[in-house]
Amino acid sequence: MQYEFFDINREMKLAGEVLTGSVTQLRDIGHTISNVVFEQVTGIPGAFTSEILYIVSESAGPEMSLFPLWKRQIMMGRAHRLY
Repeated sequence: MQYEFFDINREMKLAGEVLTGSVTQLRDIGHTISNVVFEQVTGIPGAFTSEILYIVSESAGPEMSLFPLWKRQIMMGRAHRLY
């Protein structure tokens, strides 16, 4: 995918690049582009591809719990158990 981002008032290109990926990666590519555009407009790095780590308590039987570590992509909602 190729994109270009322009400031039409100043008649100048602010960003642009070619990003490659499969059809299943189009959402990821869109979020990457959103990060660039957001930072160009606000001066603040975009968080569209950010990830968080968290722990969830899971019952593993009577009086026993597991505490797996998970990683989730914030905007895409994909969660992966790490431990």
